[in-house]
Amino acid sequence: MRPAPCSLLVSTTACLALLTAGCGGSPSTDGTGDGGATPTPKVEETVACHGAQPVDAKLAEGLSQHLQGNRKDALLSLQDWAQRDPAGQDPAAGRGFYSLGYLLDSSGQVALGRQWFDKGRALLQKEVNEAPSLEGQYYLSSLLKVLQDEQAHLKVVSAALEDLDAGRTCVEPDGDDHFRHARLLHFAGRIDDKVALLEKARAKYAVEPGLVPYRALVARELADAAKEAGDLDRWKSLALEAAELSPETPGVHRSYGLALLEAGMVGEAGEYWRKNWKKERQDGNSLVYGVRVLRDVAYYQEHFPEEAIGNLREHVTQALEQNTLFEARKVLTLRGELQGLVEADQELDPVKKREHDIADYRMNQFLMEYVRRQQDVGDLLLQNGVLGAVHHKTLFRKARPRRR
Repeated sequence: MRPAPCSLLVSTTACLALLTAGCGGSPSTDGTGDGGATPTPKVEETVACHGAQPVDAKLAEGLSQHLQGNRKDALLSLQDWAQRDPAGQDPAAGRGFYSLGYLLDSSGQVALGRQWFDKGRALLQKEVNEAPSLEGQYYLSSLLKVLQDEQAHLKVVSAALEDLDAGRTCVEPDGDDHFRHARLLHFAGRIDDKVALLEKARAKYAVEPGLVPYRALVARELADAAKEAGDLDRWKSLALEAAELSPETPGVHRSYGLALLEAGMVGEAGEYWRKNWKKERQDGNSLVYGVRVLRDVAYYQEHFPEEAIGNLREHVTQALEQNTLFEARKVLTLRGELQGLVEADQELDPVKKREHDIADYRMNQFLMEYVRRQQDVGDLLLQNGVLGAVHHKTLFRKARPRRR
């Protein structure tokens, strides 16, 4: 269980005085829901894990909502606080400005988000210099990463890892602390160490659940590791766990759909993406094209099994693109000819119709492999003028006359 919030702010003597006055029963602001009194921990260990806690109620609420993944409520609370404390007088203002900037930036308000990032940077840097903690260093490194200041970012990461390795910070980590540590290891390129620490975080969560978004990210990153290791069953299991824990976490729905696709469950992958693409904040629009491609492949697999391409994975990406475009142009040409017959009230030519369907199947098979490699289907087709090849809602139906 985490310590009382006041123990994160002040010295041992001051904290004990505050505890006597009832500080230990104050609400938690870290998203764990732990609002009761707790035993007083060793302050030197706890302070090194967690940064300064907020005093302002709206800031505390906003940070808590953000850490729990409630983006809309977090944004409202943080904006309310920031209007009243534009100079950042609160001890946790650095995290507040960073979180506000992140929420605005990720919602498309990039310029406005960057203004708050700049304010948060100076305050977080001051906090890390005066009282280094894993949490403070994690937030500062993340902010510098967003600002693309790679030199400053790596400097903070290096200092944070040195403190952790030397036992100067976060002596008694919980699952959330393991996650933050793992992210720093990722930034430093220590991937094997990162995966090992994520496994520790997951084990901690099994005993004492932490922040839901962090738990989802742990599952997602371990799913990626299982994918790299070729462990399909674990990849599927962890990807689904991440998606169910936090449906709004970027990448979770793409990962589970790809795991289904890897297992040969083409129709199931397409149907899963169809139901969940709107929740995928990171690249939901690209999943829409995946839905179309997988739906058509699943249909043609049943009707033209003899036309399956058996060596898709042997194609380099450039060959996939070239073959896709060749078949797409063929599809559009044949589709135009067939549609012309429909408009002229003539019967469809069955030979030409079969030729169209086979070309459509081949195109979608190449695109399915393109999707599996996480390439952008929409961009490929749009840039080459053949986007219409995957749009066929009114295929071979007579056009309705326009109203005058």
